[in-house]
Amino acid sequence: MPETRDFKADPERGPLAACRYYNAGLRLVPINPTSKGACRKGFGKDAPYFCTMPEEFREDELIAILMGPCPLGTYAGGRWLMGFDLDGEFRRYDLEQRIGILPDTLTSKNERHLYYWLAPNLPGRDDIGQANDIFRTKAKTGGACDWRPCAGGYFIERGDWDNDFDVTRIVDLPAPAWALLLAARKRSGWKPAEPCRVAPDFRARTDERRTLPPEGRRALANSLASVWPEPGAGGGHDLALALGGILADALISEDEAIEFCTWIWDAAGAPYQADEVVVSMLRRRAPGKARSVFGWPKLREILLEHNEPAHVTRVLAQFARRMPGLTAPRLIFTKPKKNSFA
Repeated sequence: MPETRDFKADPERGPLAACRYYNAGLRLVPINPTSKGACRKGFGKDAPYFCTMPEEFREDELIAILMGPCPLGTYAGGRWLMGFDLDGEFRRYDLEQRIGILPDTLTSKNERHLYYWLAPNLPGRDDIGQANDIFRTKAKTGGACDWRPCAGGYFIERGDWDNDFDVTRIVDLPAPAWALLLAARKRSGWKPAEPCRVAPDFRARTDERRTLPPEGRRALANSLASVWPEPGAGGGHDLALALGGILADALISEDEAIEFCTWIWDAAGAPYQADEVVVSMLRRRAPGKARSVFGWPKLREILLEHNEPAHVTRVLAQFARRMPGLTAPRLIFTKPKKNSFA
């Protein structure tokens, strides 16, 4: 009989384990294995698109999943990830006694952590804050329910998922449960703070400059597909990250960017890599100081490995000039002196 892993004594950790959750479209922060505190700063409510890349994790660091906006939620219609952390004697039965029967969802630690989506139409979603012991039960029973509905909250996950890790099992929190949670939050004396800053709506800035209709974007996508590497040629991961970093400056939404990339991948016969595009866009569009991401230099470098320099220069120059919002460095419009194309 195979041995059962003790995740409390031997939890998942390090960059390889982080890849599992990052590739699923979740935001992460590394945790110190001794203090159990976050090893990074700047992931609070005012930075809802903060994410630590897997390669930035040390081998001994634990993994925490951040709540609030995330790439996976973006694909799911702008939903936010939220969680219940049940402590001590407080169990799922006690939670359902207060907010109603909950649908089955992704859980871990024997249903101590429960994950749900918050739909964008829930009233007050963008204003809500964290809540420890939301039902004020700890003093009486020793058990509590901590509520993590927005950016800034996180769950440390050791790998002990109930019925395995599968993000497709995450479901929407019912609206009646949300209303009862808000009521409990207000009874505890909470008052709405300033709304959480979310990624800017780039469509709202289209009046600053001409727009490009979908048929124009599709023509640009077909042009880029003509210099895209053939399937199996390599470089697809970095290309997707570079394209996301570039499109973050365009006057289009994340959904429109994914549509644009899908046209490229379809025309080129390349595999879909939407996760990389969205993560790169969100990192660059994050409020405050933008995180460094791939962009024009990396896109040009990879395309030049597979195509004639004159063709690449012509395609990228057209892309830079016609896609509203983009500003490319001078090298994009300059044909390289040496031909690296074999």
